[in-house]
Order: sequence, then structure tokens, then C-alpha cells
Amino acid sequence: MCTHPPIIVVATVDNPTDGVSLARALQVAGIHFLEITLRTNAGLEAIHQIRREVSGPVHGGRHFALARRG
Repeated sequence: MCTHPPIIVVATVDNPTDGVSLARALQVAGIHFLEITLRTNAGLEAIHQIRREVSGPVHGGRHFALARRG
């Protein structure tokens, strides 16, 4: 049996709602880890919106990685 390491998507968003849409799409695709960068003013608000609006456990990390387990 072959096991693969998890995929971690790293995204920069210009609009906080884009982060919510991305998180939901990744969950549907079976990708359970998302990191939103803080390169734009929208990054931190996107993290807050994802935590409020996307179901499943959320784990904040050193780099604001959000783990999604569906």
C-alpha cells in the first residue's frame, strides 16, 4: 500500500470571501489543509471568516495554517 503525504495548499487572497470559497472547494476535493498567507490586508480577515463559516475542526498554527478534516 502506498501512502502519500498530505497536500497543503498555500494561498494569498485579495478578498476575504475568496478564502471561504477556496476552503469549501478544497474540502469537496478531499484536501484538508489550507494555509492563508498574510501578504495582503485580506489574509487575516479571510482566516477569521473561514473559522466562522466552514464546518470542521480548525487548527491555527505558527503560519496560520488551517487544518480541515471533513
